[in-house]
Parts: sequence; structure tokens; C-alpha cells
Amino acid sequence: MATNDPSTPIDVDLTRSTSGVWLVKMPKYLSQILTEYGDGAINGEVGRLIKRPQSQPTKGTASTTAATTATAASGGRSQDVFFCLNDHIMDKLKEKNPSKDFKLPPREHRFCLSNISDGVLRSVYTRTVNSSNSPIGEQISIVGKVIQRAEVRPVENEEYMSMKRKHFETSQEPTRKAQMINKKTNMYVPRRDHEANKERNRLKKQAGKRIRSSEDAVLHSIFAAFSKNQYISMSGLEAITNQPKSFLHQLVKRYCNYNSSGHTYELKSQFRHYNIPKEEEEEEEDDIEDDEDDDDDEDNNNNNNNDNL
Repeated sequence: MATNDPSTPIDVDLTRSTSGVWLVKMPKYLSQILTEYGDGAINGEVGRLIKRPQSQPTKGTASTTAATTATAASGGRSQDVFFCLNDHIMDKLKEKNPSKDFKLPPREHRFCLSNISDGVLRSVYTRTVNSSNSPIGEQISIVGKVIQRAEVRPVENEEYMSMKRKHFETSQEPTRKAQMINKKTNMYVPRRDHEANKERNRLKKQAGKRIRSSEDAVLHSIFAAFSKNQYISMSGLEAITNQPKSFLHQLVKRYCNYNSSGHTYELKSQFRHYNIPKEEEEEEEDDIEDDEDDDDDEDNNNNNNNDNL
């Protein structure tokens, strides 16, 4: 069972640990093709390795030296190995991309072998997630050890160059671009006002202008509201008393404390009919000091404005 704890034993399947596997490196586009279309190949065949006589480069060039070295490493055999994609995969690519602009990938790739001479043992393993009913959540299996390394390289012919050119042009195209519109589209005329705003204005007109009532009547409504709820917001008090905001704000400052955490108001301790813990009383004292500081700041600002006038 896979776990992050190094002291917990892990169940590893070593049945195929002695099998030999090849480590093959290939281009990204070829790996994507084999991943997408390899499962549907006939008998699991995605391609074949073909041997061909090695092309003779011009004497005195670097290619001649490389070819001589490759021939000596292969025991005197002057042959090139190519990896050819299966016909089934090429047909699937044509069916999925019928556009003329689509460039098919090259069918043949050079297959270069290299020996492992560093002495490092490389193993290949798989991780399979089991069903929820299994006691082992994840099964780790050793597929085999790497005995040969190879690299699939594209043949730099016209087919490969045109495909890379198309990929480069596609990557350079902006994701958003302006387009010419040939047909008429729906035009939406902007509205001066919306129905929700009209309904709100209509309700305000029906309610009429708020008229200032006597202070005793307003205080009676405020105390009645606070007898039902401990905390009430300013908008709630306006809806209950139906008084002008400036007049109501003066009364609230005189008889209530502001609760900054909930942006609500609560009656001062001398006007309550219930007791509160000491911790809340200390918090209220801090709020009262803050309110007094705010009032002093407002008075100072008003005096400064009067002096400037």
C-alpha cells in the first residue's frame, strides 16, 4: 500500500523484474500520436523497424567521420535503422484532420541505438490504483530493467520541415483577433433606466417624504425594537421608525453603541433591561471611546471650517 510514511512496508510485484526493456526517446508530436492512436492499432503494432543501406556522405566532411564511427561501433555493418509508423495510424490521422492545411507528420524516423555504459541499473515500474474493496490501494510492479537505449530522430526532409513550419505559424497566431461581420447582428439599445430602479422610485413616492416626529415617540419605537433584538442596523432602524436619517442618527449616537464587527447598534448599558458579561462591557467601553473620539474629530473639523469661512 502506497503511503508517505517510509517505515510502512510497500507491496511490490517483482515477477518481471529480470525482463529486459528498451528505453526509447522520441519527439513530442510522435509521442502524442502513439498515445492517442496506439490503443486502436491492429495487434498492438504501432510501427516497424526497417534496415536500409547506409547513405554514403561526401568525403572529407564531418558526416563521413560520424558514419565511419557508427560503422565501426556496429561491427562493420553499414546499415541505417528507420522506424516507420503503421498504415492504420496514418489513416486515422487523415480521417481526423481532413483539412488541406493540415500537414501530416513524417512516416519514417531515424532510429539511433546507443549502449548503456555508465553502469547504472535503471528499472521501469508501473503504479496501478486498485478498487476500493481491495486492501491494497495501489499496486507497484517492476516491468523490467533497461538493457538498451534508443532515440527516434526525425528525418529532415521536406515533409518534416513543412510540418514544423505549420506548427510554428499556428503557435504565432493570436488567440483573439478582429473579424469582418457580413451579416446583421442583434443590436441592443441602451436603456435610460431599468425596471428595478423604477419600482424603487415608485415605492419611495408612495411612502412620501419622512416627517420628523417627536423625540419621545421615536425613542419609544427604538426601545420597543431593541426589546426584541439586541443588535439592529441603521437601515433597520430607519425602516422601523420611518424618520429622517440625520435626526435618527443623533438619537442613535445618544442612546446606542456602535458594533464595528457587525456594523450594527446596541443600546447602552444604562438603557438595557438585561445584564451582559464583563468582557463585552470592556469591548463596549472601547467602542464608546472610539465614538467619542470620532465626535471630537467631527467637532474640530467643523470649527476649522467655520474659521476658514
